[in-house]
Amino acid sequence: MNEVLSDSKTYIEVFKEITQIKAFFATKNSSKPGWPFYNEELFAEVGLADAVHVGHWQTHSDNVQIITQEMVDRCRAGDFVLEYPDDIEEKKKFTSEEYNGGGILFLDSDGAITDIPGVLLTSMHADCIPLFFYDPVKQVIAMVHSGWKGTVKEIGRITSEKMQSVYGCKASDILVHIGPGISKCCFQVDKDVYEMFRDPSFTTKGIKYYIDLKHYNKRMLMETGITEEHITVSDHCTCCETDLFDSYRRDGSKQRMGGGICILPVVE
Repeated sequence: MNEVLSDSKTYIEVFKEITQIKAFFATKNSSKPGWPFYNEELFAEVGLADAVHVGHWQTHSDNVQIITQEMVDRCRAGDFVLEYPDDIEEKKKFTSEEYNGGGILFLDSDGAITDIPGVLLTSMHADCIPLFFYDPVKQVIAMVHSGWKGTVKEIGRITSEKMQSVYGCKASDILVHIGPGISKCCFQVDKDVYEMFRDPSFTTKGIKYYIDLKHYNKRMLMETGITEEHITVSDHCTCCETDLFDSYRRDGSKQRMGGGICILPVVE
């Protein structure tokens, strides 16, 4: 079982049995409006108050960032690290005072990878699928936001391949948890979206079309060499479970839940 609800019901712990990392998915009891996901109380509750925070202005892209030691060193020295494509004009809006909590912020980005301890990779969600990656051999983590657009663009595949090409990870060593998100039962889409996937496991009911983002991501990741026994899938549906999750699809919520993963520093 790769998910355990905390006693406070503020988060679901992911990879609980793995002591080298801390990973979580926030419930509606610790969700926040706006972006990026930043909740100091929750970070303190999970023991990551001092971690370097990495967040994103998510755009349903296939952009996955590499967190470097230089970025982390700048952040720990008190700098605000803002990374963006050259054509993003909104960069002028951001200062260290405006970005809640400081840290490292990427514009036009939906995922990040690192092998540096004490760096908290986060993503924000209101139904879209969180992907948690961990390689226990190379000690590499990744956190990814994969909505239907990101899934079509295969951001999960890109993440797996970057872990292999940049960090030398072996696909057979990588563990993945596909976290809480909207499930097939609730994710009805128009025909044009349904046909972008062309997955025979998806269903139709008359003129209604239903897609399974969790299943599609699992199959995609397996195609990169990650073994089926190393991929776990959450049973939680953010749209169904009104007591535990906010949902944009269900009620247009502006609240955002957060996924997070961090390599814990070795205590000597």
